[in-house]
Amino acid sequence: MRLRTRLMLVMAMATVGPIAVLGVGTIQVSADLMTDAVTDSQARTADELASHVDLWLTLELQALSQQARAFRLDQLRDSDLVSFQRLIFQQSADANIVSIIGATGQDLAPSLYLNKPRVGRLSKKEAVSPERFSAFRAGLPLKRLAKAGKSSTRLVVGRPYIPPGREGPVLPLVVPTSSDVGLFLAVELSMDTVTNRFGNRTDNGVEVALIDGTGAAFIHHGGDLIEADRFRAFVGGTACSDVRYRSASGEGVVAACAPVHGTGWLAVVAEPMSAITSAGDEIRNRTLYIAGIAGLIAILLGVGLSRTIAQQVGRLKDAAFEVAEGHLGLRVSPDGPSEVRELALAFNFMSTRLAKNQSEIEQNREEISAFTRELQRQLDEQRLELTDAHRMLVQSARLAAVGEMGAGLAHELNNPLAGILGMVQILQAKGGESGAMLGEVEAQAQRCRQIVQQLLRVSQAGDSPVPVDRRDWIVVDLTVVVEEVITLVTGPFREGGVEILIDTAARLPVRCDREAVGTAVAQLLTSMRAACGRGGQLQVVTHLNQDEVILQFIAKGPQLDLNRDDWKAMGMGFWFARQVISDHGGRMEEPAGFNAQNEAMWTIALPGV
Repeated sequence: MRLRTRLMLVMAMATVGPIAVLGVGTIQVSADLMTDAVTDSQARTADELASHVDLWLTLELQALSQQARAFRLDQLRDSDLVSFQRLIFQQSADANIVSIIGATGQDLAPSLYLNKPRVGRLSKKEAVSPERFSAFRAGLPLKRLAKAGKSSTRLVVGRPYIPPGREGPVLPLVVPTSSDVGLFLAVELSMDTVTNRFGNRTDNGVEVALIDGTGAAFIHHGGDLIEADRFRAFVGGTACSDVRYRSASGEGVVAACAPVHGTGWLAVVAEPMSAITSAGDEIRNRTLYIAGIAGLIAILLGVGLSRTIAQQVGRLKDAAFEVAEGHLGLRVSPDGPSEVRELALAFNFMSTRLAKNQSEIEQNREEISAFTRELQRQLDEQRLELTDAHRMLVQSARLAAVGEMGAGLAHELNNPLAGILGMVQILQAKGGESGAMLGEVEAQAQRCRQIVQQLLRVSQAGDSPVPVDRRDWIVVDLTVVVEEVITLVTGPFREGGVEILIDTAARLPVRCDREAVGTAVAQLLTSMRAACGRGGQLQVVTHLNQDEVILQFIAKGPQLDLNRDDWKAMGMGFWFARQVISDHGGRMEEPAGFNAQNEAMWTIALPGV
């Protein structure tokens, strides 16, 4: 994009952009404020209309109820019942039909209504045709009255309807009397008062409606914006505000509703969305007009400014191409606006500096090449040295592993072999009494054989270890066995930086294979030493619990890790110990994790003697 075009667009955007942002923000704020004001006004109007309907209905029912309960109708003659109907008819301005009926709807006296218009006090009463009277009797809530019973004292309001020949709705209702034999006052009330009140609120495009309990609108003023089906979910006592939908004609609608207490009716107020957005539309039109004028002025100013700058920049462009072709040190005359002069001076400085740097680069190129060759030679030497060091490190690690395995095996076999050698030396020195000595030598050799068998059992047994020979079981003191094993492993514990504490009972007799149990305890201690880590502590506790001998190992330390094991336990120390203890009829419980004191405890239980 050319500089001239870019300058014009930047100036236009700098002028039109803030105006557009301000206009959009103003439109949004105006729409939000108008929507809030309209929905709040609709909610208040709907609530006011619902309160008016509730007040009108309450006053009418109270007046009729008081009049109906003022007389004992079951004690009046037929002529008196007719007079009572006339009294109700004349005193209630909205009553057009008055009847006295039984609980099943039968007439107990001729119904009172006008069959043609009258003058005088009854001039405001409406004439009732036979069709309208039939509609009144059909609209009486007799089913609800039958459910209430003869002795009901509750007013029963029917469903409003528009009778033949009439524009506005009427309301049939049944009022209980003071009689206990099922006499009720049935009245048709004109709802013109309510209809007129609703009609007075249809200004500035506002629509109002009154919807009955079935979701049908029996009063509707203003147009076709209110669709009764949209408010069926709110019928029965739920108020609503800011209900938005699109009418059948495609126009957006904003509405609110309020329930009429105790009737199931719903007062609805609605307005077209266009009435709310009209102010925003006017703001948008004016914003577009102002933005267009400002953009045109900015473009004209940009054309004049960009023409001057473009000429000076063109000279600098041509000079830059010549420098790019290799004409280093080329200079241009600094003239034009101050910014362009500064740019020309910067160009001259750049061209001169490039010419100077070119010679310096040629001089340094050979030095860099020589340095690179030397660096590559040193890197090759370092690579060879690292390869030799890595090979030696791997060999050292292998030798260390072999040494550790040999030390572990020597640790297990050293004691019995030392005993054998000692006995043989004594036998050789004495020369006589060799029978007992040879027996001792045989015992020590048997011990070596058992240790080797234990090692083979762990390495070859798999899931089916070699069972302990029960014929070798004797009664031993578990405390003594544990103390002997601890004496043997004290050195590795000290080297591993793990402290071992002993808290044993005086005597804990058990029947077992002494060598197998001792080896199992040694394997456990080796694995637990690895689990404790350097700086850890292992406490060994023995006690008698009823008929069981209990051996507990409590491990703690800053590096305690239950998943860590030692190679001297062959990675199977816990498994081996569990198998030996199980063969002896005991059990071994391992920790699932740390307790509240950040400790882990293993428990061995063996049957006592």
